[in-house]
Amino acid sequence: SSVILTGGGASSYSWTSGVSNGVALNTSATNTYAVVGIDTYGCYNTATITVNVNPLPTVNANASDMNICAGTPVTLTCSGASTYSWTNGVTNGTPFFPASTTTYAVLGFDANGCYDTDAITIIVDPAPDVTLNLTGLTITANQSGASYQWLDCNNGNTVVYGATNQSFTAATGNYSVIVTYNGCSDTSACLDITTTGINEIAVGELTTIYPNPNNGEFVIRSTVEGTYTLINELGQTIQSFKLNSENNFTTYIHNVNSGIYFIVGYNNNHLTKQKVVAVK
Repeated sequence: SSVILTGGGASSYSWTSGVSNGVALNTSATNTYAVVGIDTYGCYNTATITVNVNPLPTVNANASDMNICAGTPVTLTCSGASTYSWTNGVTNGTPFFPASTTTYAVLGFDANGCYDTDAITIIVDPAPDVTLNLTGLTITANQSGASYQWLDCNNGNTVVYGATNQSFTAATGNYSVIVTYNGCSDTSACLDITTTGINEIAVGELTTIYPNPNNGEFVIRSTVEGTYTLINELGQTIQSFKLNSENNFTTYIHNVNSGIYFIVGYNNNHLTKQKVVAVK
């Protein structure tokens, strides 16, 4: 900071240490300055003044520039001074939620009113898209190029083991997905999968699954053309196939492990679903 030294009580003044009367002085160290004042008769007197130079505080934002995911709370703090004033409405030591990439600056004042500044940039990475699309009994996460983990909402949001693809085919139930994209994760709302209210075709149109129960080997035969998926009770796709005139509306399933399975698919714009039990 600068200081202006002026003398009074005489006609002219002469200061020590190169000071000019009434001219701003910049100094970096505490010093005592003397002035000689001379009146119109040539008589003179002296006076002195000490300028105390306080050191600047060293203010440090207690964090480095950072990347966060949207919706993540951040608490900015500072050290090296007595009081702090942040830009962009931030209160020192109080959590807030950055909405976009922003640089936050802080002024730190010490007990003498001297101040220093520091700044930190917070880069906000967007949260992944967690909207879901439903086609038949297949749920697809809208966000591409991510990693996925499907959850069973009806069972305390437990992980559906092995269900880590963008799409998940379920028999019935209530499911959500954790989507992780560019290091940020978010969880979708639960989506209820049910055949209630869907026009199911008559069993006669999906003529036969035999034997049922079986030992992991069985035949599926229909009287109409359609596209079908064999899924297990965890919603995992085991096999997809078409029944049409080229294969005489028949397919043979081999080497299925013990468990409960569902044949689901579309034919004649209707949804079909039948249960298969394999026991070995």
